[in-house]
Amino acid sequence: MEKGANSKLKSNTFKLVLLCILSLMFHFNVLAQDTDEQEVDSVQTGVELGRIAFDDPQSIVTKYTYDPVLDQYIYTESVGNFDITYPLILTPEQYFALVRKESMKAYFKEKMDAFSGRKEGSEEARKNLLPNFY
Repeated sequence: MEKGANSKLKSNTFKLVLLCILSLMFHFNVLAQDTDEQEVDSVQTGVELGRIAFDDPQSIVTKYTYDPVLDQYIYTESVGNFDITYPLILTPEQYFALVRKESMKAYFKEKMDAFSGRKEGSEEARKNLLPNFY
């Protein structure tokens, strides 16, 4: 063989091997990028710190006022003469639904406190529970 033919053969072989390696790498890269949507796992991972809920301090005054001209209820939170939130304007239906929800929440909280027996005066409140629960 000629001297020039041998170098052309080597360069073609090198190019062929390089092309094979690159095509394999591209093939594996394409297979690794599977984008099918999977079902959401029901097990939560990581750390959950939880939430700390504090009751409002006694200095915050919350009240509902009725405006007969607008036929709406206005909920405000204030400290002294200073409003700390934007007023919430409710229709009478929304107001009665909110009051019902709050009273139901307070009722069941009272029953749960009586059932657990941890709070002061829970013995008296236990008498109002069903006989199966106390």
